[in-house]
Amino acid sequence: MPRYPDHPLYKPLLSLFFAYDLAQLADFGVPKDEYQPEVDAFIGRLPECTTRDAVEKVLREEFIRLFTEPVVLGADYATLADHVWQILQKK
Repeated sequence: MPRYPDHPLYKPLLSLFFAYDLAQLADFGVPKDEYQPEVDAFIGRLPECTTRDAVEKVLREEFIRLFTEPVVLGADYATLADHVWQILQKK
């Protein structure tokens, strides 16, 4: 169950996380809400996301924490962070 389903960034971030699919879950036919725990963790740390670099750091830390490190170690956090930062600037 999502912790922040009514947060205005929840749906945009969920769509973005699924589109980037850093853990390569879409290949297995997972539902589009598969990244809900990562979105919840990220939203919970929004106060830390005051810069684009901070966004990338939080993304990396949460994905590594929620997945086994080898699955997401080489993921493209920089590009995802760029897009997340753009969303945050619009809020």
